[in-house]
Formats: sequence, structure tokens, C-alpha cells
Amino acid sequence: MLERFLPKFDTLFLGVKETDPLDLTKSDNPFGWLLKVLQHEDANEETIRETMQEVLAHIESLDTLSAWQQQRAILYIYQLVFYRRPAIEREGLYTFIATHTQHEEIKEMVMTSAEALFQEGIEKGAKENAIDSILLVLDTRFEIDDGQTLQSTLESIDNIQRLKHLLRLATDTATLDAFIESITTRS
Repeated sequence: MLERFLPKFDTLFLGVKETDPLDLTKSDNPFGWLLKVLQHEDANEETIRETMQEVLAHIESLDTLSAWQQQRAILYIYQLVFYRRPAIEREGLYTFIATHTQHEEIKEMVMTSAEALFQEGIEKGAKENAIDSILLVLDTRFEIDDGQTLQSTLESIDNIQRLKHLLRLATDTATLDAFIESITTRS
């Protein structure tokens, strides 16, 4: 009965990856330029950098865009890096974005993200190193059979100071069972 009041829409499917980049950018609309970056989301790091540089320069040069619109476009590129690029590339690409934009708010946000990723990498590396060291010490001292179970238990500990304490304990404990008991009683 109410069907006649429902709007009817035709869905337009745009194959962004298959569209010629010139077709996307010929109208000079910032959205088309952002789609050009999306086309290269799976490309190697050098190609994505070249595309981002071209698009960022173009977006910054558009007089028809307000500062807010430029910032939103640059944030889209930032989010594409965050959600679509491999983690190992993110810090470098964040720095790249920050050096290719005039917007101080964007630079600050991007650099803060890069610093957070760097710190996260340091903490993850410290944790992995501590766990590897504990397992090596225990295996050398006690020839552990099921290191995988012990590794899983150690990986559940997020406190790096606790892991450092366990490393010292691994060098001093009398038996493997005593070490495992010390983990389970405190975890």
C-alpha cells in the first residue's frame, strides 16, 4: 500500500580500480583525486608515495576548497594509510603526509600517530625480547619440552617490568615447576 511512496534509486557502481585516473581527476573535484589514491592502495610503497605527493600537492593548491575541506581530504589519505597500508609502512607514510601538507593541525595529528606507532613498536619488541630470553634461559637450564604453552602464558603478561622480573627469576629458580608456579600464582 505504501510502496508508491518509497523512493526508487538506481545504484551506480563505479569500478574505481579499473577507471582511468584521468577520468577521475579531469573534473578537478577533490573526491576524484582521493579516489586516485584509493586506486593505488595495494601498490608498493614508492608508488603510493608518488600518488600521495601528487594528490596532496593538488588538494593544497585548490583555491575552491576551504581549509576545512582540504583538511578532511588529507585526513582521508591519513585514514587510508592507517586502515589499508601494512603496519611496517605506516610511520614512514605518516611522516611523508606531515611533510607534504601546510595544515599544522594535520601535521600534529599525523606526527602524534607516527610517534605512537614507534613507541608501540619499541614496547612490542621489548616484550618479545624478554619472552625469548626467558624461554632461552629456561630451555638451557631445564630443557623444556612444551615451550609453546609456556610462551603463550608469558605472552599473556603485558607488564614489561613483570617480564624482566621473570627473566631474573628464570636464572635463579631451582626448578622449572617452581618457575611456572611463580607465574600462575601472580598472573
